[in-house]
Order: sequence, then C-alpha cells, then structure tokens
Amino acid sequence: MEARPRAGLASAEYGPGEDWRPVVDKFFGGWFVPTTRGDGWEDVDYPHGTLLAIRREAARDVGLFDERFFAYCEEADLGIRARAAGWGVGLVWGAVVGNGRPPRADVARYLQVRNTLLLLQKHYGTGPALARMTWEAGALLTGRDQPTLGLGLGDDPTDKRTERAAVRRATRLAMRDFLRRRFGAPPADLVTT
Repeated sequence: MEARPRAGLASAEYGPGEDWRPVVDKFFGGWFVPTTRGDGWEDVDYPHGTLLAIRREAARDVGLFDERFFAYCEEADLGIRARAAGWGVGLVWGAVVGNGRPPRADVARYLQVRNTLLLLQKHYGTGPALARMTWEAGALLTGRDQPTLGLGLGDDPTDKRTERAAVRRATRLAMRDFLRRRFGAPPADLVTT
C-alpha cells in the first residue's frame, strides 16, 4: 500500500488452491470468482474481511464499517464506498491468511442473505434487492436451494436433513428481518438453537 498512494483498502489471499477474486455483482452482492493467481497487488471490488488493511486517510474519507451488517457483506460495502471515493482496493497475492473455523451454516446463511439484501438496496436500490429476494424465495419454494452445509453434524442422513432444515429456516428469517429492517447480530433463537 505504501507504493500506491491511493490504495485505500487491501486484503490478503486465502492461500494456494484458493484462487478467488472478490467482486460485487448487482444481483449476488459480494461474491468470489475464479481468477489466475497474480503477483502482488490486484485491483478488486472489495477486500475480503478475514484480514484487511485500511489506510487512515481512506477511513477518514469514507468511514468505517456500517454496523447494521454485523458480519458478512460489511467489507463489500466498505469497498464500494472506497472505490466510489476514488480509493484503490486490492488483493495482495503472496500475503496469506487462514480463516479458522467458519460459523454454523445456518448462522452464516442468515447473515449472508440478510446482508446481501441490505448491500444491494443500499448501493443499487430496492429493485435489485427485491429481485434477489424473489430468487431466494423461489429457490426455497421449489426446493432448488443448495445451501452450503457445515454444522459439523457428520455424515448421518438424519443430521444432514436437520442441517438443511436449519439453513432453510435461516434463509426465511433473513428475508423476514430484512423486510422488518432488523439488522445487527443474528436473532438469539438462531444462535442458541
């Protein structure tokens, strides 16, 4: 970042075998797309939040995290704001970070869906947010949703059905809370069940 005076935000990569570049899409929100590994700085739409650096002047200019997000999509929001203000945003190949243990799949799904809707509405308007919500609802109604599983319940089919039901419930709660304008931490009944 020192070599780039207008570099406002930067993040590390996940490491070899994780060749992904963060982009923002008007329908999907913050997203990762496959890329060819580079060397050093690569311009991206936002820094992933596992490890990011922000230049003090950029923070003064665009502000810090929007607390409504709590977790997930907050770095995409910050990246959009930084780029709109003329700051560079980059991924630094060769700087590697591990992400540790992910949260339960239902908690992650809740935050991803609710916060993606907020991100889309905040930066692209109500139309893209409602289009995404319609897509999510249609996927739930038709059974074509393919949530990422990962509650750590093992390979037992009953556990997988339980996990899938929890993720589907989290998706419904996320859409409900977005419409109710409930942001911040996930609801207590989601994180304690």
